[in-house]
Amino acid sequence: MADAIRAVRADGDSEQFAEMMEFVSAFNAAMLGFGPDVLHPDKQTKVMTAAAVYAGIVFARMMFMDAVKQQDTARAARMVAINFRNGIKVGLTQANRVALEKGYGGNA
Repeated sequence: MADAIRAVRADGDSEQFAEMMEFVSAFNAAMLGFGPDVLHPDKQTKVMTAAAVYAGIVFARMMFMDAVKQQDTARAARMVAINFRNGIKVGLTQANRVALEKGYGGNA
């Protein structure tokens, strides 16, 4: 399996984490380009689904390039689940920080 899939996790303070968060920021900017209604919960559900589909497409491209094997699919799916949970932690941390800075309460 490609080292990148094994090594990059959505937690920590590593250089890889910082680079991964640059991609996250770019994805977020792209989504905001659809307009303010993209922040509606119904749209956010579609954004999450699209992100998961996109991850699968990227994995398929890597299979085609022989960077990963089909046997690595289960391992990659586990990493997606781990990173999803870590993404929730990162998102809640960010949301709480913004809420405190702006003087709002939070839900988490």
